[in-house]
Amino acid sequence: MSVANLFLAEITFMNKTWYVGNEAFSGENYYAPYVTDTPTLQIGKSKGGYIGLTMGMLGLSNNPYDNFHPFSIYTGGYKSLIENPNQLIPVKLYWGEREIPLFDGSMSMDSLNSDKITFFLENEEYSAELLSLSRDIDAKTVDLTVQSLTKASDNTVTVVVPDHGLEDGDLVVVVSTSHATFNTKSQGKGSNITKVDESTFTYTAPSGGSSVQTSTNHTVSSYVKRVAPFGFGTISLQGPLIEIDNLDTDGKNIGTTFMNPDLDPEETLELFDDGVLVGTTAAGSVAQIGGTATLNRSSSVLTVTTTVAHNRNIGDQIKMAGDTSDSKESYNTRHIINAVPSSTTFEVTVGEYIKDPTGTHTVSTVSNYYGDGRLPSTTRIRTRQEDSTTLSMTYSQSGTALTITFAGHEFKVGDRILVVFTSGGRNGNSETIDIITRNEGTDGKGDTFVATSSSSTTTSGNCATGTARGTSLVGAVAISGASVNGKTVAQFFEMVREKISTEDKPVNSVDFSRAPNVLTETYAIFQDQQELVIDFAGKIAENSNYNFTILNSVLKVFDLNDEPSTFKEYRNDQLTEATYTMAYPIKAFQATFPINVPKTNKSPTSMVQETRTVRVENLFDGEVIKLEPVTDDLDDTRSFLNNIKEHRIKPITSITLGDLDVGVQIGDRIKTSREEDGLDIDMLVREITYDFNGVTTTFIGDCTLSIIERKTVY
Repeated sequence: MSVANLFLAEITFMNKTWYVGNEAFSGENYYAPYVTDTPTLQIGKSKGGYIGLTMGMLGLSNNPYDNFHPFSIYTGGYKSLIENPNQLIPVKLYWGEREIPLFDGSMSMDSLNSDKITFFLENEEYSAELLSLSRDIDAKTVDLTVQSLTKASDNTVTVVVPDHGLEDGDLVVVVSTSHATFNTKSQGKGSNITKVDESTFTYTAPSGGSSVQTSTNHTVSSYVKRVAPFGFGTISLQGPLIEIDNLDTDGKNIGTTFMNPDLDPEETLELFDDGVLVGTTAAGSVAQIGGTATLNRSSSVLTVTTTVAHNRNIGDQIKMAGDTSDSKESYNTRHIINAVPSSTTFEVTVGEYIKDPTGTHTVSTVSNYYGDGRLPSTTRIRTRQEDSTTLSMTYSQSGTALTITFAGHEFKVGDRILVVFTSGGRNGNSETIDIITRNEGTDGKGDTFVATSSSSTTTSGNCATGTARGTSLVGAVAISGASVNGKTVAQFFEMVREKISTEDKPVNSVDFSRAPNVLTETYAIFQDQQELVIDFAGKIAENSNYNFTILNSVLKVFDLNDEPSTFKEYRNDQLTEATYTMAYPIKAFQATFPINVPKTNKSPTSMVQETRTVRVENLFDGEVIKLEPVTDDLDDTRSFLNNIKEHRIKPITSITLGDLDVGVQIGDRIKTSREEDGLDIDMLVREITYDFNGVTTTFIGDCTLSIIERKTVY
């Protein structure tokens, strides 16, 4: 048998690579003749648009007393296999001695007898999950198994807990009966930790004192985590969000903090409460609208007349002041505009039975800027500042390490603030910083916090920022913004590559050579259900007319309508069989998705979910193909549906060669003529079956069929 017709396998087992084949072969490595049953490999769609192995088994001889066999008693391999029969064993399969394998995945034992061991062949396992875990403010606590609890003189407590599962900024609650100095404050939700490694974390004891101590009797607990939502692309009014914080260490409310669902804090990021904008990164000033305003109440409708054009719209917020009636609390507050009868009048809703307004009234616009002290970060989104209070602080910088001192501050690890420098070497400058550590004072509030500056210098002086205290929300919360992961199809698959790649199973690059539109087509996705990244990517690819493969550490993306200019051609006498399947009559392609719509033209406001449907017609009658949306943009959805229509209405052809051809890959183009059927076939390959026993190759794909035109009569 020639080298080209050898079936070879490389098996990684017991920290060693074993080389086996269907015959003995000595090439770059020696392949022992242990393969008894060569498989039939079927490669095609395995998870949505993810292309992988869909069928395959491999048989090896059972030689437990052979020193050179992968599963030998003498090497411990047989014992390991029998005691752990479900283990996944890495394997690569080749037809002939080649650089790139036909299959790169795993095998697991199916059965064995005295003659052979049979294995299932399985795709490479990419176990990364899409959604991260986050603390929920309402979550229950769970006790941790602590090995040691020690406190240093600077109040830093080191906790040793094997596999604690915590991350920087997570909260722990500590109650020590041997030393109360270890305890976190009972009024709050606990203390933030700093992760040292998988078995160790630290926190600062709020009232620890300066003595070095070891606790021998204690309870340490953390909060149960839940999956956090994830955003890709530009999302609008999406939710719900996970509330991760709302208290200071004294148990007082300092405004709500939510987990950031991967939105970019450098871009416009808006927070909504029952459809009303209550937070934005766009800084705006509060301005009085004209001079005094006239208020007239009719039942629950309050009509406001301004002296100049107000330039307000339905849903905007305004703030009134100056009322002196017994119902002044109902007037001197924020209101939402329900109607705009003219350029100088608008209407808001008030209580039906309150007193009529009296006094000299003014009306001002409302700034929904989060505030210099409550800017969104990559991990946290905080509600709008409670007031415009400015905090005066001092700073000291050495290199890029910026330490800011403010006794009794309420900032936390992960917060982002805008610091304005008012003296010292950075006087007149400002910088947005992320707090990476904080030092707690004796009352549980901070004395200092540390950030990494974008510039390096050595200086000190005074600085200022906004209040750390914010407002609370009462309704359904939603967010709008742009993802840090990008928005294009190309950025999506780069993100997938990054998430699934590991040191043991690297995915080093993405090949877009067969996907010409990935830089212009965009997704808009909000996901709050956990699933594997590979499954999620397969679903998104399938519903946007893409396939992708992962082979030899490269993720390759295919636009199903991309037709390469090069092709492989087969003669009719090379074919043993050809079959043709016409597309089932398809009436239309349809995608339906929910959107959140704010209803701010009445009080109380609300946000309701409505349904949008995009439909692309095909035939008068037939099946309606329903697809999952990959964006809530109507035009983009229609474009994806049209792409899918172009692909799905093509006939499917299967051709079988009387030989094994491993040179053609998924997505390649092949041409042939089938004389018996009078047809020319132009196919894009979507599925390949290699029959190593029968020595045949079957290609299946969508194709263009045309009649063979004869120029002579015979």
